[in-house]
Amino acid sequence: MTDRERLRWWERLNKSLRPFMGPAQLGPFDEAPRPSSTGKPCPLCGAPLDTHVIERGAGSTRLHCPAPVPTP
Repeated sequence: MTDRERLRWWERLNKSLRPFMGPAQLGPFDEAPRPSSTGKPCPLCGAPLDTHVIERGAGSTRLHCPAPVPTP
């Protein structure tokens, strides 16, 4: 199977599935952009939030502080 035949095969498959699945979903256009986190202090360590690493996943959000939290 040549590259051209393979390309035609995928295009035929896409044309047959597109009526059932719809076009590709590119993003949440109806949501407002996330607010900026600059200048706000971290609730855990008190350092500015723009120095932190924030992981936003599908189910949870994790905040990684730049310095360890002091324990009493």
